[in-house]
Amino acid sequence: MDPEKVKPVGESLEIYYISDGEKIYVQRGFYMTGIIENVNMKTFETLENGYSKDSKKVYYLTTELENPDVKTFKVLNKFYAKDKNNVYYKNEKVLGADAKTFKVLTFETSYGEDKNIGFEYGKMILPPHPID
Repeated sequence: MDPEKVKPVGESLEIYYISDGEKIYVQRGFYMTGIIENVNMKTFETLENGYSKDSKKVYYLTTELENPDVKTFKVLNKFYAKDKNNVYYKNEKVLGADAKTFKVLTFETSYGEDKNIGFEYGKMILPPHPID
């Protein structure tokens, strides 16, 4: 890493993103989490709660999400995100979740629900509350 090229590119909830012009280094608090390689530096942007993206990929910390729709991807809270096709709990797809109707209760909760079922920590649980 060339110290002359290093610059911060974003921060969210004590997650820091640093670039050397070729790679993104991710630091959580005082600890280096890892490196995002093969990223499009011109389109890279940090989102919220450990998520980031470029024009073709979405990442949770340093893990590339599986086949996200980058254009419709949005962070819901500190646990969940979704796109037009899938719901994600951190870096994993939430199996069985209906992306169209999925919602979270608050920013701090790991509980979410869709029109069919409830989810906690990205796993199916009890039936959901009625959706207004």
